[in-house]
Amino acid sequence: MRHSGFTKQERNFITLMRTWVVAFLGAAALFALIPGILLNYINDIGKVFLSWHSPAIAAGGEIWRVQAVVLNICLTYVCAIAQGSALRNAAYARIALLCTFACSAGFAAMIFADGPQFYYLAFAVAYGAAFLITLWFYGSSARSRS
Repeated sequence: MRHSGFTKQERNFITLMRTWVVAFLGAAALFALIPGILLNYINDIGKVFLSWHSPAIAAGGEIWRVQAVVLNICLTYVCAIAQGSALRNAAYARIALLCTFACSAGFAAMIFADGPQFYYLAFAVAYGAAFLITLWFYGSSARSRS
């Protein structure tokens, strides 16, 4: 068995990192291929379920699209490296924690700076949840050896 030398918590952490690889790669693909449709769809979810009326998304000015794709590809790479060995590559998990926290805080700040777009709230919650879940699994993995 390949992971027989790891504790249960380390195996769980490796599984989480593999899950994040798929999730972040999928997010990068969605932002690269259908960013406008994706954001309008997320705003429509807010309108239907929470009666959150977001202003219309203006066409053009999509320089953020490159940054979103690059960030998610970098997160994919960092999580792929971290899942290789929970012992050797723990520093890469810290980079993923930093990036997800920064994204969550940035999207939360954009709610107040740019206007009440529902996708800002959705992304702040999604990246915040990714941060908290990763922090929990990373902490339990680190404590399992001590």
